[in-house]
Amino acid sequence: MLLQLRNIFKWVQQGGQRVFLLKDINLEVQEGEFISIMGPSGSGKSTLLNVIGMLDTFDEGEYDFLSESVHTLKEKHRSNLYKEYIGFVFQSYHLLDDLTVEEN
Repeated sequence: MLLQLRNIFKWVQQGGQRVFLLKDINLEVQEGEFISIMGPSGSGKSTLLNVIGMLDTFDEGEYDFLSESVHTLKEKHRSNLYKEYIGFVFQSYHLLDDLTVEEN
């Protein structure tokens, strides 16, 4: 198993109320498998990708990546996993014309 999310919740407090950004997300992805994450604007797609990509944390649940419990890892180890295994291809990327490819 490449990654597994179990009962993932992420929320923010607004006016004394809990607003859910992710609510009870369960997902399994096998090595070599391709997935698509689709939904309307504001449905939590980017938040979910940020959690999967270890760029953001979650408030409740469990996340295993390559059989390691991401939610219990120290920042340094999580950062090493991110550097070695995670990559993003953005739909809209913003490059600066005055910079070289390497600088961008």
